[in-house]
Amino acid sequence: MDQVVFETVYRGRQSAWHHMAYMRLGKVWLALEILRQNGVNMVGKKIFDYGFGAGTLFGYLPKTADLFGVEQDPEVCEEVAARIKKKWRGKVDLAPIEIERWKEHRLLKQKYDLIFCSHVLEHLPEPEGLLKVLGECLSPTGRIVGLVPIHEREENPHHVQKASKGVIVSWAKSSGLELEKYLEGDPWLYWFQPIFTHDAGAWHIVAQGISLGLGLVARLSGPRGWAILGRIYGTLTGSLPTQAAFILKKR
Repeated sequence: MDQVVFETVYRGRQSAWHHMAYMRLGKVWLALEILRQNGVNMVGKKIFDYGFGAGTLFGYLPKTADLFGVEQDPEVCEEVAARIKKKWRGKVDLAPIEIERWKEHRLLKQKYDLIFCSHVLEHLPEPEGLLKVLGECLSPTGRIVGLVPIHEREENPHHVQKASKGVIVSWAKSSGLELEKYLEGDPWLYWFQPIFTHDAGAWHIVAQGISLGLGLVARLSGPRGWAILGRIYGTLTGSLPTQAAFILKKR
């Protein structure tokens, strides 16, 4: 993703309303749902988020976990760390990463029980390279939780990969990993997806309004209830899932 776009979307936007926006919350809800379905316990675990964005996910993780993460923007790292440290009881270590030297980052030299990688892989020319490195960061029983967009009705100029279950299996195999769980969800934005490809202008404002309204309803429903409602909505409207979540483990 272009760094200017990233800073526009995330920097300085740490209010409760911004974290309620569906473009953030929808990713969190799907990640939590696949973890629930797979019986993953995060209490007291060592958790790493590669590309944590605005850090919305952190608000829904156990506060006893040791939390680590990287992002490109140093200001975003400082803002997110300052927000979550107020309530966190475990260790918190969020650090900026230089993409040109990403493999050398100190946080990629540790082992983790759970690694999140949400909406990052579709931006990379070689997703297998990142997955291989993240796989090397897993503890013996560790897992990687990934999220990617699927069934895009209009091409997003920031995406260089078109994901599907078959593609994810191929990425995993090339990285020395194995697909343990795959879940498609979030049909809510299928018909609106072309609107969300705009980074500015009137359509961008419309997309923000849709995102906030949908986010409020999703927040009231919770991850499990939202998943159930999504399946009903998809059946009634013919909407396809717009996100896929998956869990990878070492082979």
